[in-house]
Amino acid sequence: MIKINDKQFLTEHFPDGTQCLTKFDFSVNNEGTFDIFWKYANDEELISLIYIVNHIRNGYASKDVKINLYMPYVPNARMDRVKKPTEIFTLKYFCDIINNLEFDKVTILDPHSDVSAGLLNRVKVADVNKVIKYPVYDEAAIANRWDKELIIFFPDAGAYKRYKDLDCVKEFRKIYGNKVRDWNTGKILGLKIVDENGEKLPDDALKDKDILMIDDIISYGGTLYYSALKINELGANRIVAYATHVEGDSLWDKDKGTFRKCLEDGSSDTSNKDAIVTLLYTTNSLYRFDSGNRVYVLNIENLK
Repeated sequence: MIKINDKQFLTEHFPDGTQCLTKFDFSVNNEGTFDIFWKYANDEELISLIYIVNHIRNGYASKDVKINLYMPYVPNARMDRVKKPTEIFTLKYFCDIINNLEFDKVTILDPHSDVSAGLLNRVKVADVNKVIKYPVYDEAAIANRWDKELIIFFPDAGAYKRYKDLDCVKEFRKIYGNKVRDWNTGKILGLKIVDENGEKLPDDALKDKDILMIDDIISYGGTLYYSALKINELGANRIVAYATHVEGDSLWDKDKGTFRKCLEDGSSDTSNKDAIVTLLYTTNSLYRFDSGNRVYVLNIENLK
């Protein structure tokens, strides 16, 4: 979905499948700027974006008009490195396309790694505190506020390093997970939970505690699922999860979706209190469903 100065851009198609863009009637805003908000849904939108920007530049060639892009989720962010000649460095080439459009500012939110920000010109990384504070302090007025000591859990050392110094989590005790893996097969054998010094937690360390799991992205959600199982096994009182970007179709996939198992508890009753994770917070950067009993969606369209 693409919005230009808060108006949604609608795409039609010719019979051959190419885009038919005949209803572009947007005007520059009061600041003399075109603000483009791109909530990624598919790669065709990148073609639309190229057409839009070139159309604006042609129409306002004689004026000093600025064009800003707000792209909270960076497509191809996972392909931030290549290890074999057969692998295509799609993130780099995607960022090359964005850079060639010469935006005055490109704003992104919680990129998967520093590579995304490093490859984009005139980039601003939005303050993720503004969204993570909601699950931490339960400002969304969801029922059942924290009633025990809150501990922040990160699924791996990378997530711990990324988020540990955020203002909204500084005051809380923090822990993270270390995967136990069979390096011959790649299979995850288990999870060891450690404190901030990397020391294994005592078996009773999480008993009757409230746990907030924080990560940047969920696709099928295997990492957070196995983390939730381990935390539940150690006697936690309540588990809530947060991920800035959630691929909703993958999350709820009945065959491959893993994390949904601990949200649904295998039942259609979404009020089932036996579910391991009571609530998942995310943003609408990728998630295209409405808030419900199991998922609370934060609107970040104005987080620039």
